[in-house]
Amino acid sequence: MPHESTPNLPTSAEKPKKPLLSQAELRATLNKKLQAMEAPIMAGMEEYKQALKDKTFENKEDEPEGTGESRKTAMQKKLTDMVDKAEKLKAKIDSREPISQLLDPESIKDELTPFLEQTWKLWSIDDEKIKNAVIQPIVIDPTTEDYQTRQTDTDTSKFGEFTVNPDTQDLDFENIPEAKVFIPDLSSLNGRPLSEVADYIIANFSNHYKIPGIEYWKFILENPDKAPAKLKDGNYYFEFGSLVRGSGGRWSVPGVRWGGSDWGRYTSWLGDVWSSSYRVVLLEI
Repeated sequence: MPHESTPNLPTSAEKPKKPLLSQAELRATLNKKLQAMEAPIMAGMEEYKQALKDKTFENKEDEPEGTGESRKTAMQKKLTDMVDKAEKLKAKIDSREPISQLLDPESIKDELTPFLEQTWKLWSIDDEKIKNAVIQPIVIDPTTEDYQTRQTDTDTSKFGEFTVNPDTQDLDFENIPEAKVFIPDLSSLNGRPLSEVADYIIANFSNHYKIPGIEYWKFILENPDKAPAKLKDGNYYFEFGSLVRGSGGRWSVPGVRWGGSDWGRYTSWLGDVWSSSYRVVLLEI
């Protein structure tokens, strides 16, 4: 049941808007992304060299002919893909062409496609639907979102779309102190639709906190021991920095819940009601 006293919710016109980044700031953002690619590439090269020394690419006695060569090809492709992405990003940084305010959707798509497909498989979504999913990132500042419109937007042909908050793409989640993870009290919004909760979060917290989305959802689920301990209390923790369009065509907010030994992954439609067990994760950065 909703509380008797509910805060006034903002209209779309009241949403604060952040200034555009300068070209220097955009290049600095891409440089950070490029630097973050260096360690995985070097590790991949070392792994490949070690595999050559260990004769990993030779067939074992009980393996079919060509199995070792397949392992070699797969490792080479993985390494080549990482180097290609880094070279493309460096070329973009070094060029004199203006950098878009939006981060590169193709890079985001490449990074998140395996995670989304794994998620849908875990949810037993039909393989054919997953195969035909339109996995497409929409890079958008949450403060400019119209959540009421998103709530009424249903289109099964666009299953797989998701929004990305450009403000949180280069954060080092692993090294954010737990004291910087802020969980506001939204109990006065119990019983209200998530779309209104989203508006309230933007109006009251977006000027002082970052709103993580799908990238933080992925980080927690793939690094269960590195997630903040304060999130492991059995409540549902939503990442309002992103919306994900489900197989039913509706926009939902991603979330996690600690089940005692592992994390459960969830999404909740913008029209669903906010519950006493629901929380939102914000970052003081």
